[in-house]
Amino acid sequence: MKNDREAVQIAIKCVGLIPQDKLKVMRIKNTALLSQVDVSQAYETELATRSDLEVAIGKRTMGFNTDGNLPPFSA
Repeated sequence: MKNDREAVQIAIKCVGLIPQDKLKVMRIKNTALLSQVDVSQAYETELATRSDLEVAIGKRTMGFNTDGNLPPFSA
């Protein structure tokens, strides 16, 4: 794909007829270091029941820059 927006749109189409608010999406900066990831709101219930996980940054919209790419991974 030419940018992140296109890649995400194609990935969403590939999972079938799942409503967008139910899609479980995870953005991983580095598969060798999984201590921090971005996850979609569909994980909210699961996160609330897991004492071994911590929400470091609250809810925010997945935003793309003017080139259609995601911003750098949050720390």
